Amino acid sequence: MPLHRIYESVKSSKKIFEYVADNAGAQLKLYGKVH
Repeated sequence: MPLHRIYESVKSSKKIFEYVADNAGAQLKLYGKVH
């Protein structure tokens, strides 16, 4: 597997991770407000 392909997949999984982390943070804020 070429290096740039690995770099691309790492970048995209980082984006996914950030997206999930943002969503989790928003969920926690909502949860905190409700409870």
